[in-house]
Amino acid sequence: PDGTHVASGSHDKSVLVWDITPAGLEQTLSLRGHVIFVYAVAWSPDGRTIASLAGRALVVWDAATGALRYEMSAHSGPTRGLLFSASSEEIVTG
Repeated sequence: PDGTHVASGSHDKSVLVWDITPAGLEQTLSLRGHVIFVYAVAWSPDGRTIASLAGRALVVWDAATGALRYEMSAHSGPTRGLLFSASSEEIVTG
């Protein structure tokens, strides 16, 4: 949200958080908890939360510490996208 970090999903079932530096990207967190590869990642507008989606599983992480906050099955079938509301309080998956 502030342009100094980026989060990415991976085929190794992790979400990686990177600092953007003048020298390039520097990995700062590796978030693990999915059982299949990560399809989508979103950062909340307030910068405090990262959500990731893999198959039917939605996982919500603390962006500062990497702690798992919440996990749920989002749908009865695979999903491929997610989006936070402008207030950072709701997540839409599909």
